[in-house]
Amino acid sequence: SLPHLLEHLAIQRQADAEETRVRAGRPGDRMAPFVGVTEWVDREAGIARVQLSYRDDLEVLQALRDAVAFVNAAL
Repeated sequence: SLPHLLEHLAIQRQADAEETRVRAGRPGDRMAPFVGVTEWVDREAGIARVQLSYRDDLEVLQALRDAVAFVNAAL
């Protein structure tokens, strides 16, 4: 489903950003767990809930925005 795709794209974006930080050698950085859940609230209406967690809420929000922009550009 499209919401599930958004979840995975956002998680990939988070993982890419984390890898960039780790490769830059920032002290104390290590790979953080990425968790996402997608569930339909009302499938007929096309409403789903995508939940993402990470240590920095702003990074999660940016990752989701990037994922939405990617899907919108592809459509």
